[in-house]
Amino acid sequence: CLRARVDVTDGAPRHAAVVHCPSCSSYLEPPRRCTRAAPESAELLPLLLRRVQRPIQRLGVTLTAAEFVFTEPHSKRIRLRLRLRREVLPGRGLALERDHAVEFTVHDRLCDPCGRARAGPDQDQWCAVVQLRQRASHRRTLLHLEQRLAALGAAGSATRVDVTGAGGIDFFFASRSHAAGLVTLIASLAPARVADAARQLVSHDTKSNTYRHRHAFSVELCPVCRDDLVFLPREASRALGGLG
Repeated sequence: CLRARVDVTDGAPRHAAVVHCPSCSSYLEPPRRCTRAAPESAELLPLLLRRVQRPIQRLGVTLTAAEFVFTEPHSKRIRLRLRLRREVLPGRGLALERDHAVEFTVHDRLCDPCGRARAGPDQDQWCAVVQLRQRASHRRTLLHLEQRLAALGAAGSATRVDVTGAGGIDFFFASRSHAAGLVTLIASLAPARVADAARQLVSHDTKSNTYRHRHAFSVELCPVCRDDLVFLPREASRALGGLG
């Protein structure tokens, strides 16, 4: 009788949307992160649940189970069967469970990396660059830092990494935030001087009033390395308390 009178799924969302990149088979996690996942995979399930979990929690309903329901691949639909649980008589510990179906509409749209590659493979589509330099004859700090960054996978989001003729390294990124994150990591690993980011206007759409800029971060490592012999002038030695 309680099940006939009380609808546990009342107010729960029945429809949602998800953005899919047909080129790399990734799904968009707002605002800009993309995750690669196969259809009806374990990676796709938590991504879809995050789209409906917040509205469900506002209703005081607990999600106890979730599973995929088969749909045709060309239907552009993903169906989930959720098991919802709600306490109907507070204080008595009586709760009801009921199945609830949610249908996701799949919208095909290229992700940012695929869109740039599709727009022009021969064009330079980077948005930010980190120019790492050490003005020394041996550059031991630069070589050590390069190994640390490779071990940490810090340049995994870079679209291109170039070694310059001056002995420096340029990291190109499609996002300014990724470049700023690398600069912060470098400053935490080695003594460095970071210049203010330079910005250059690339294009301007007057109709939508949107601007496209390129950002350049200049990071200069300290030229003094461990075991270096440093000569201090007499005045500098006195200012430092007689340092040898």
